[in-house]
Amino acid sequence: MPTRKDFLRLGAAVGLSVAGFSVSGACSDTASDGRAIARVSEVPLGSAIEFRDDYSGERAVLVHLEGGQFVAYSVVCTHQGCPVLYRDGELVCPCHGSVFDPARGGAAVRGPAQKPLQEVEVDTEDGKVVRVRPPWWRRVFDS
Repeated sequence: MPTRKDFLRLGAAVGLSVAGFSVSGACSDTASDGRAIARVSEVPLGSAIEFRDDYSGERAVLVHLEGGQFVAYSVVCTHQGCPVLYRDGELVCPCHGSVFDPARGGAAVRGPAQKPLQEVEVDTEDGKVVRVRPPWWRRVFDS
């Protein structure tokens, strides 16, 4: 039968192992692990394309803002879950009329939605727009 001291040592060893795994997982997340969504040249300024997010499996929209930056959001409206559409520089929900501004973090600029769209982190790399790998804790706890 293990003693109290043996039990505490085992608990400490397990705790340190979990902490070490967590730190190594967090340090390995880089944009180079990203998955290509499209070539930069395929998405003209002021336009958008829809894609499937490889990490969540959900539909998302990639927007090439007039300023040259790329942003991406889930297409799921935060009001009641209808898919939003890109129209004239905005993301519009055809079900209830909510409007989101992709240049302002997907903020709801006209209701009934109050919350912004869920951001999908992207970056540009070697002439491509890539999906940035989410941090390990988001992959574990948000799934």
